[in-house]
Amino acid sequence: MFLKTMPVGPFSVNCYLMGDERTGEVAVVDPGADREDIYRAIMEKGYQVRWIINTHSHPDHTGGNAYLKRKTGAALLIHALDAPTLVPNLNR
Repeated sequence: MFLKTMPVGPFSVNCYLMGDERTGEVAVVDPGADREDIYRAIMEKGYQVRWIINTHSHPDHTGGNAYLKRKTGAALLIHALDAPTLVPNLNR
């Protein structure tokens, strides 16, 4: 298991890459900004993103969702009460 912290965006919100070093499967938590940097970090290691997890629906935690989902096909996970407030297609 590994955990990598990546402060992203103007508020330096923590985005996390966590996963299994053996299988290369990872989850990306709160990809709020700097989506290309996050994707580059994933690809440099050859990881396969299985999940994009949002702790809540503020844009500084969800801004990279659409981009990473499109690039990786990963499932997007968020609490059911926050799901209706997600901004659709943010940061394509």
